[in-house]
Amino acid sequence: MLKNSLDVVVSGEVLTRDQHLDCMRDYHDQHSDWSERYFSRPSENGKSSYAVLNDSIGIPTHADFQILDLGCGIGTFCKYLDINAGSKLVYTGVDISGQCLKSAEQIFSSSQVSFKLSAADQLPFDDELFDAVVSHMAFTMFKPIPIAAKEAFRVLKHGGIFSVILPAVWSRCSQPNTALDSGIRVIIKDIFPNYAKNYGGFGEPEFFSKAGIEKFLSIYPEISNLVIDEFEVDFSGSIDEVLWGIKTFYWYQILSDDLKISTEKRLIELLHKVAGSYEKVHHSRKLALLRCEKV
Repeated sequence: MLKNSLDVVVSGEVLTRDQHLDCMRDYHDQHSDWSERYFSRPSENGKSSYAVLNDSIGIPTHADFQILDLGCGIGTFCKYLDINAGSKLVYTGVDISGQCLKSAEQIFSSSQVSFKLSAADQLPFDDELFDAVVSHMAFTMFKPIPIAAKEAFRVLKHGGIFSVILPAVWSRCSQPNTALDSGIRVIIKDIFPNYAKNYGGFGEPEFFSKAGIEKFLSIYPEISNLVIDEFEVDFSGSIDEVLWGIKTFYWYQILSDDLKISTEKRLIELLHKVAGSYEKVHHSRKLALLRCEKV
């Protein structure tokens, strides 16, 4: 399905909901540990984005508390929770990738941790069940996102917390690698002339700006105390490390085998040019914590 998506994106068409789900499922079945490997790096405050997400919830120590993790992958966020025999914390993760959930179930054996195969727009839970609904770098990829948001708020208790980590694509890093970013954009544009117009197939345009997020969430009257905090994460590394990160992106994964070979060659040339004699590529990204409450 990843390969089939190539023709859709090149043509400028928008992926249907089912095409999008198939594409995301195929990708994460093949790269189940990608998010953990890529986003476990510390941010400017010394904490990973997973830790930032955990801190945003404010989990009570001795009270019953249920967390739903949307697009949980292999359950990486659960590793940051203090789940033990004496706690009353219950974690539920949902994902569309059966391979991710299979790996997650092998990692976690606690009766307080469970996983379900489900799309975010069709959650198999009762209303107002969870004290917190979270998502790490997955929420903007759900489709259709208005229904996914409605579902998240439906299963969230009144007074509950909705908190997600998302890419802050609207914000520049303190020391951006302009040569790398512009070089990657040129490569993408050469392959996908309509990619920018069609980016809604791989991420919702409403979330490409703070104003867009605020406008999107304004249609849900039950939401209050919206906060969007940005932070920077350093993804610098060797040429091979940065190349691995780029090659795991969705746009690269949908390429045909021939295009992957030629594109990898262009990427290697770009990274060597950017790194110069240091053999290290300086690269950072801005992420954002979106947090609100259900009144």
